[in-house]
Amino acid sequence: DLLRSVIDTVAGVVEAVGDGVQTLQVEVIGNGYTRGIAGTSLELGSGSSLTEVSVSTGTTNDNRAQSGIESSSLKAGAGSDVLNISVQDSTPGDGTENFLRGISGNLNGSGVDMGDGDDKVTVEVSNLDDRPATGLDNTALLLGAGNDSLKIQTGHTGVSSTKLDAGSGTELPAITAPKF
Repeated sequence: DLLRSVIDTVAGVVEAVGDGVQTLQVEVIGNGYTRGIAGTSLELGSGSSLTEVSVSTGTTNDNRAQSGIESSSLKAGAGSDVLNISVQDSTPGDGTENFLRGISGNLNGSGVDMGDGDDKVTVEVSNLDDRPATGLDNTALLLGAGNDSLKIQTGHTGVSSTKLDAGSGTELPAITAPKF
């Protein structure tokens, strides 16, 4: 189907975008097992980058697992980089087996490395009721040197089994997981 085609196109790609100002936007609306970026190595180079990943279920009720970035490596490089991830399932009647994650896993031991600079990372994961929703799951997030901002907002678990390295500088972490 079309969704599988989009995921297969993004999956497995090794891309070096280069220096300068980059904008990467990925939006996936689908059902089943949807991922924004999967099995991919992205190197954005130095310069300021904006990366936005949005995964949502639309109106279907056959959802199993959604991830913004899964089993991938994203290296933003030096610069004032912004990473925004949004994963949402607002479809009633799905059952409790669907799992939502903002960033999950890594590729060859590397998860997300924002590089040096004044970086901003926002991960929002929202699921219905008490269904699993985790901001950072079994991954690594490296903020690097600089005045960085990290905001994780989820209705279930903020960070689980994750290496979080804030680097040097002034960090402003905020993790909101109201149910736990």
